[in-house]
Amino acid sequence: SHFGSRPKHDQLSFRQSDGRYSVTCLTMASDESHSKRARLQASDEGGDMDMRKVSLVNAEAETSSKLLADWLNSEGPEVQMAVDGGDFGRPVTAAGIRDKWRNLRSWVDEHRSRKLIEQHTCLAYVGDSPYGHVEVNVMQAVDLCNNPINAFCGKEHNFAILGNIIVVPSSRGKGIGSEMVRRACNFAFALPSMPEIVVVLVQEDYAAARRFYCRAGFVDTDLTMVKGGGVIFRLVAHT
Repeated sequence: SHFGSRPKHDQLSFRQSDGRYSVTCLTMASDESHSKRARLQASDEGGDMDMRKVSLVNAEAETSSKLLADWLNSEGPEVQMAVDGGDFGRPVTAAGIRDKWRNLRSWVDEHRSRKLIEQHTCLAYVGDSPYGHVEVNVMQAVDLCNNPINAFCGKEHNFAILGNIIVVPSSRGKGIGSEMVRRACNFAFALPSMPEIVVVLVQEDYAAARRFYCRAGFVDTDLTMVKGGGVIFRLVAHT
């Protein structure tokens, strides 16, 4: 099986700083889970000082939605589609984003045959400034038919989907996005719901994004799905 053995329960401790919650993972995991997390954390050890300043904050929806709307509206339609797959509608608004998040549980149940187990909106900070956004949603497949993510992940274990991933333009190409994704994977694997795989949908013709996830440790599953009026997305996975 591509999932491996289920890790033991991990504990999460939260500390508040200036109204934001940052997450520290206190790991009590199996050898396999420990090795998985060690690979993901390799950039923390011996990385440059800028990467050690990157933190992933489990933020309030109000804060995340405002920043995400501003960042998306500063982009052209191609980048907007690559980030949200058209899910937030156009024009993108903070209220529309929050409405989508609020209804996500019922939407994935009706349209994706999944149960939403955990839902987190996270911001990447460098020092005290936000530079990126990533959602971490843990789910369980109900029906494997007609859905490549459900079919790939199976019903037996929970899985995490990273979504709406964006880094502000001025900070691209500096490693912040890769570090944010690595930390999001660490965060997902340490959650109480214990997902055993992390997946991302990447726009098929967005070659730079596919290379980005490859560098972050994801592998191409060769599975695709169509979103946003015919736009093809490819599924990549991290185990």
